[in-house]
Amino acid sequence: MSNLKNFDHENEDFDGYCEEDFDLIQNKDYEGLVKLREHYFKENPDDIYVQLRLGEAYSMNKEYDKALECLEKLHAKEPNFIDAQHVVLDVLFEQGKDVDDFNWVRKPSVVNLKTAVIIVDEMLRNNRKYRPLWELYIDLMTSGYLNFTEEMLLAVLTADDRFDIKGDELFWHECAVKLKGQKKR
Repeated sequence: MSNLKNFDHENEDFDGYCEEDFDLIQNKDYEGLVKLREHYFKENPDDIYVQLRLGEAYSMNKEYDKALECLEKLHAKEPNFIDAQHVVLDVLFEQGKDVDDFNWVRKPSVVNLKTAVIIVDEMLRNNRKYRPLWELYIDLMTSGYLNFTEEMLLAVLTADDRFDIKGDELFWHECAVKLKGQKKR
């Protein structure tokens, strides 16, 4: 069980923190973001969300070693914290590293495009109706960390002769997919 202090609800400064945090991100002042989040981490060292946000700030500021150090400590305490696992993966992939380049307590599953196509094929196998691409993408998230975008998924499905794509392919969020050869109900 987590030793979680609920920063979001117990700390009166949370609204001001969120506003300042948002402004720093909008202005791409990642150095300022790091300073702000370090300040809140010093005040809330047991809050896993504050620690996660600090790791994210280091990553945004391209301080990848600090990000991984911060997140490794968090992961050691909370190995099932999926948000932390995904930020670690973001940092690793941003550096051109692999999932195996981290000291995992619980290694997350990473879904690549090849595996995603197999899963989408299985999802659509017993379904004759078109399914929105955004819905398929969300369903894929239950399989693990997706190291591709919706646009990349659409491009791969479009190039695969098994799939029929309906909608304007310039706008992935308006596209729907079904397997070819299946009649619409």
